Formats: sequence, structure tokens, C-alpha cells
Amino acid sequence: MSRKQPPGGKHECEIFGREHEECKESEHKWMSCEKNPGHQQFICAEAFRQSCLSNVQASTRRHELIAMVDLTVRLRVRWTSLWRPDNDDIAEYKATDRLRVGTGFIRNVSHTVDKRCPCCLQKRKHWEFYVRTALHVVYDTAEATQTKVDLFFDEKSCQLDGRMKTVTGLEVAHSKSDRDWVQFLCATHDEQVGERIQSAWYYWMNNVLNLDHLRDINLVLPSKRDVGLALIVSHPHGQPKKITVGDLEHEEKSQVLVKYRTHTCPGSSGAPVFVVDKRQEKLLDLLWVSPVHSGSYWKTKPYNILEEMFIKPWGHHAKQTNYGYKCLATTPNRSQ
Repeated sequence: MSRKQPPGGKHECEIFGREHEECKESEHKWMSCEKNPGHQQFICAEAFRQSCLSNVQASTRRHELIAMVDLTVRLRVRWTSLWRPDNDDIAEYKATDRLRVGTGFIRNVSHTVDKRCPCCLQKRKHWEFYVRTALHVVYDTAEATQTKVDLFFDEKSCQLDGRMKTVTGLEVAHSKSDRDWVQFLCATHDEQVGERIQSAWYYWMNNVLNLDHLRDINLVLPSKRDVGLALIVSHPHGQPKKITVGDLEHEEKSQVLVKYRTHTCPGSSGAPVFVVDKRQEKLLDLLWVSPVHSGSYWKTKPYNILEEMFIKPWGHHAKQTNYGYKCLATTPNRSQ
């Protein structure tokens, strides 16, 4: 059973309507977005690499921040399982191929040459990896096998020149309904893809960032001393990946729900939320067991007269609250 959204919350899968027009519909939804008109808070992946990381001196720190981007993937799910409960957020699409789009994060990359590949069932050189996303994006193996995982979709031209690579999900390996997350297995025989994600996973696993390193990024950090930071990499509206950053709302440690002001859009469901939380008076620690973005409390209608005049034209920048669920509530462990 999948977890229902909290009261007032709504999932952020992007649901497409027309078949075979994904690019056009994605572009239309991006241009007509009511939640974040203009998407001024969204930084494209290339700008993040070229501009935001220009002041990061240590190469290992740059590699790790680039790995954070490289390991984020777009998910295109072309099936809704019959086994979803009737009160599920996506239940209205059960047993249909209505396309929805979300985001995921690659984990646990491994390389082998003498093991049977799970996608072709032959002994050959391949790389296996898992994608973590929200359970409401990919519910079970029936949906995982109908999920296209788009790697390195950093800009629109990646689709045309072959830099974007796509694999298909194989099976669900782990899920936790009360935390709204799932991990499913994937594999690739492409050496360039395999080596790139294996290298990214190595940097992600073997280096430790903290706020002092993040201060070098040319991003606006929270101004209040008593709040933390939530940085999200996602594919809003199914578009090339974007990076957003915003304030972390104060939460009790015992709560599994994490709230933040970081901007998100439909298509961001399942994205990794990299949380910098204040644990000591002068230090913020990065929690590497990142929450999975689940939804938003953003409202579409009705607007009152003040919202119509001052808030709607600029998007709900001042009122936007989004949320995700902690994958673990205890000590951070980047191997999880």
C-alpha cells in the first residue's frame, strides 16, 4: 500500500495527456506553469557546472557536486499498476498507459564481467545500479518494467546529439510505503554510461561535503541563522534537470516529514532532497541519506484579491511549502 499525501498536500508527478507528443507537452507545461511562472529560481545543470561551481577550489568537491547532478535521472512511466490501492493518488489511471514523469537518483552502482546480466540473462560485462524515487511514481515491478530512465538529460540538445542515455527499469528491489520511497534495479552494457555513473557514485560515496564547502557555490543560501538549507535536483515538467535551493523549515527530529521552501514543480516527485540541517551552533551537517521529494502544499485556486494582485503574477514564492519523507530517521549513512 502506498502512502497517502498529508492533509493539504499533493503529489508532484507530471501527468501527460497526448501520446507521442512528450516534448511538445512538456514544453507547454513548462511555459504555462502556474506554480512557478518563469521558473526564475530554477538553475539549469550546465549553468550550475559552469557558474555556480566556479569558486569551488578543490577538484574533489567539484566532482562530488557534479556527481550529485549526474546521478539524478528523469523517469517516464508508461503504466499504472492494477495493484495500486483505490485510494492511491494515481489510482484513477490504473491499468492505463497514461504517461507520467518524475525524478529519481542513482545509487549502488556495481560493475561485473562474469555475472549474468539481469536485462539479457547472459553472462557479459555490465553495470547494475538502483534508482531511488517516490513510491507514488513507481509502485511495483509492473510499473518499473514500463519505466524509461533518462540519464544525463541536462539540456534539450542532449536528446538530439545522443548525450542523453536511456535504460529501462527491471524490477522493484525495496520499498517503504510509510516513507513513500522505492528502489528499482536497472542495468547497462554501455561502457561510457557505466563508467560515468560508477565514477559519480564513487565520488558521492567517498567524500564528505559540509556547509563550508557549499558556501563556495554561487547560490543564495538562507539568510536566517536558525534555518537550514534544502537543495533539490529534479526534472520539472519533464524538462532537462534543474537545481533549486531554499530554506529548510524547522522540524522535530522525530518527524519523518521534512518541509522546505525550495521550489519544485510537477515532475519533481521522487527527486533527492539534499538537506543541510543545523545541528550545532556554528555548523550545519549535510544529511547524506537524502529525503525523497513527495509533494507540495501549493494551492492553485481560489485566489483572494491580494494574491491575485501581488502573489500570483510572481508565483507563490513567499508561500510555497514542499515536503519529502526521510529515508532513515537515524544516523546518516550514505550507503543506504
